[in-house]
Amino acid sequence: MILLTNNEKFKIILIIMRTFRFILLTSITFIVMFLNDPKNAYAVVLFRDDFSDPDLNSVLTRWEIPRNSCNGNWTLDSGHIGINIYGPSPCQTEFTPKDSVWGGWNNYIYEVDMILPPNSGTDKNTAFRYSGSPNFNWYGLHFQVGSNNSNVVLEGVCFSPCGNSTIYPVTNGNTYHLKMIADNDHISVYIDSNLVLDIPQAQKGFNIGKIALRAGVGGDPHTEVYFDNVVVSSIEPASGPVVILPGMMGSWCKDAIINGTDCPTNWTALPKSLDPYDLLVSSIINAPDIPDDDVFIWYYDWRKQITDLAGQLNIYINSTVLSGKPAGTKVRLVGHSYGGLISSKYAQDNSAKVSKLITVGSPHKGAAMAYGAWEGGEIWDFPAAERIPLQILLNARAGLFLTSKDVIRNDFKAVKEILPTFDYLVNQSNQTIPESTMLQRNPQLPGQYAGLSSIKSLLTTMTGLENSSSDTLSSIKITPRNWIDQALDLWEDGKPKQFIRSSAGDLTVLRSSGRYDQASSVPEVTADHLGLVTSTAGINQILQSLGSSATTAITSNNLENNNGLAVFFLRSPVNISVTFNGTNYLDSDNDGLIIIENVVSGTATATLTGTGNGAYHLDILQFHPNGDTIYTYTGAITKNNIQTLNFNLNPSHPNNLTPVTDSTGETYLSQAVNLADETAAKISAVSGQSRTKNLLSVQNQDIKKIIQSAKQNISNPSASLQFIHEAILKLHRLRRDINNGDIDLQFGSADAIKIRRLTSDSIESLQSAFSIVFARASKNYSSRQISDLANLTAKAQTKTDQKAATATRGLSIAAQAAQAGQNDILEASMSGTPKSASYINYVSARLYFEEALEIMR
Repeated sequence: MILLTNNEKFKIILIIMRTFRFILLTSITFIVMFLNDPKNAYAVVLFRDDFSDPDLNSVLTRWEIPRNSCNGNWTLDSGHIGINIYGPSPCQTEFTPKDSVWGGWNNYIYEVDMILPPNSGTDKNTAFRYSGSPNFNWYGLHFQVGSNNSNVVLEGVCFSPCGNSTIYPVTNGNTYHLKMIADNDHISVYIDSNLVLDIPQAQKGFNIGKIALRAGVGGDPHTEVYFDNVVVSSIEPASGPVVILPGMMGSWCKDAIINGTDCPTNWTALPKSLDPYDLLVSSIINAPDIPDDDVFIWYYDWRKQITDLAGQLNIYINSTVLSGKPAGTKVRLVGHSYGGLISSKYAQDNSAKVSKLITVGSPHKGAAMAYGAWEGGEIWDFPAAERIPLQILLNARAGLFLTSKDVIRNDFKAVKEILPTFDYLVNQSNQTIPESTMLQRNPQLPGQYAGLSSIKSLLTTMTGLENSSSDTLSSIKITPRNWIDQALDLWEDGKPKQFIRSSAGDLTVLRSSGRYDQASSVPEVTADHLGLVTSTAGINQILQSLGSSATTAITSNNLENNNGLAVFFLRSPVNISVTFNGTNYLDSDNDGLIIIENVVSGTATATLTGTGNGAYHLDILQFHPNGDTIYTYTGAITKNNIQTLNFNLNPSHPNNLTPVTDSTGETYLSQAVNLADETAAKISAVSGQSRTKNLLSVQNQDIKKIIQSAKQNISNPSASLQFIHEAILKLHRLRRDINNGDIDLQFGSADAIKIRRLTSDSIESLQSAFSIVFARASKNYSSRQISDLANLTAKAQTKTDQKAATATRGLSIAAQAAQAGQNDILEASMSGTPKSASYINYVSARLYFEEALEIMR
């Protein structure tokens, strides 16, 4: 049996009475709200504190004192927070929630009990939309307490007297319940449920900020005041359907991505192991105050432009989201990244249908990483989940265009609409280049950003601040482009030389681009771009911004802290399964896509089962912060035939990956044979003079026979090596003859581009086979031999560069050949490259430069 002292009994009774009083007050308030305004009866409580915590230090983990120029300290007294001040006069002090517990709300209902002890002085205050240092803006309620009636002033709303004061019977020795409503520029004040001040259009425009318990003195140097039962709630109930828009590359349609066509069905979610939105969607669906059938996610064709997609979103909302809903129903939009830009455009065009718009990490002023894709066809700073669909698109469509940039300009025009609208290029003299002077500029965002002012009351812009050793790309130092870049029309505004980064961003989008300061709310979360929609902090902030009281706790996330992703993607009707590290991965959706997470070094075995006869293409993509590797294996298969291929995976250095496990060179030779068959089919399909086609077909058939001879002699490495070497030389000869073909194969024609791509892939396969077979033949090259060959190659490159300065024909095709030569030189000169590989790469590089010279003559 526990014995309590009278003092302890008194404290327990006091706590019970205070708790009962708070519950009773809340219940009465709810009933009154329901009777007077049923809509607001369901408002969501955003923040609450009844100061029942007896430890002031614990309270100060939620609250802070931004300034105190008074003689007095904030203290806890019988479950109230307050202060007793004796001068100096004038002085002021505030007690405000910390940013870590304040959700960035700006429109809200603020209620508080203000306790005025007897003989406690004249001045009493509280504030809302308090911005703190350095401006210390706020709307404040100021009481000048008299013996009978008090002057009540609503501070900060007007530039001149505008009916912001009234007389109301407030006296010391009593407690008053205050309610202040900040609804955009409409400010209202209630005392004990009586409306005492109402300003429909506040002139000062203080549209952001927290609540603040305030105290201060003026002519009377003494005041004492206490506060209790702080409640901050949403103005409108959390209602209306929620529509979630994924970011760029956050939707999936295999046929559209690899064929460059419209999706034959509807775009869907990414495969589950890649989908960054699964956790967010399930958290919103599981929120008890958001009905399951009011949650929608709109997957869309991210290759298209914002205006087109906003129009499609309008059709979707009208036909699906609002179907069967009462007239006047409004939607709540949650758009991540590019999805936020689409949502923003939709809201500007259809504001009457929107109750809330939450953009999450959306680049309202663009993102510098788009420069690499739009001007150079290079992929920078996209998260892995976004890079995978894009790399699949580039790999599947590359054979139709001279460069990856051309693929993006043709198939993925949306990239232009995320180019920065701020100054982000720096020249060699460290001078900033005005964005307005650039050749490639964003045609969409400047006007759309200006339009945000029309929907600022609906808008929440949520941004992320990364907490890692990496930073967000903010500007790019450029140099003039070389002749190859000019001929291929790369880097029109300058070739990147150095990246400048900032810690104020989410690793993809800068804080200054994702935030709109005039928005109703501008919360920030410690998270990177994907973490905004996959982390506990990010998802809880979205729930809070939706007006939901629900929270979630994310315990695991496959897309964060992943050591590497390996992707196997079939662009052909072949069934695939992959075994790696003791686990068998199946293509359960039958879309040709298998993803392996958290890759360790080892060998992956792919088993292919033919569903028909013909060629297939298997893309092996490995993603890691250190770099990405994309390799395509081309094979041939018959129906029900089973093939097994082994691939090396290395998460530490994926860019140095030797993908095919081939101890004899035969696998690479088989690939070269399959590529010869594809080349034959492409040549046959070319329209035009049969004589030219026949000549090229005969050459290609001869090359195929030589490669087959290399395979037949695989057990005799020396003989096989000679055939491989001969096939490489003849493939280069075939490329020259394509360039010199009649008018049906002129420079830059689509057919010639396809065939050149196939011959280049064949040369690459044969180079790999050459290095393997050379080692088996127990041969070696001296350092002197390699050095001499490197010098000859360098001379060929110099001649090519000199010729390009005066050439007037074939520059784009010559540049493509010269670029291939540069890539071979890079491969040959890399540390650790076997001398046999260096030799054959230098041989091929010199032949590419000679091809370029011949084109320009």
